[in-house]
Amino acid sequence: MESKTSSPHIEVRPLAAALGAEVAGLDPKRVSDPEVFPAIHAAWLEHQVLVLRGLALSPEDQVAFAAQFGEVQVHALRRAELLAREVHGEAG
Repeated sequence: MESKTSSPHIEVRPLAAALGAEVAGLDPKRVSDPEVFPAIHAAWLEHQVLVLRGLALSPEDQVAFAAQFGEVQVHALRRAELLAREVHGEAG
């Protein structure tokens, strides 16, 4: 298994030899920071699965963070739930 790597903003600790790493030391306010995200993205490309423990993001911040990796898609069950609320006139 590879050893851990770090940047000035995060530490990346491999979880297994095949794939997966934990990202530690990440300030939740900086997940989308142009100085920080490239290190997160590089870790994702190298390890394919990232664990960000205890990262409390609002739904809006989570979508903004996810959008940096590519197009964000709504899960089919959530899409059906939103459509049902719209049809029945309920707030989403």
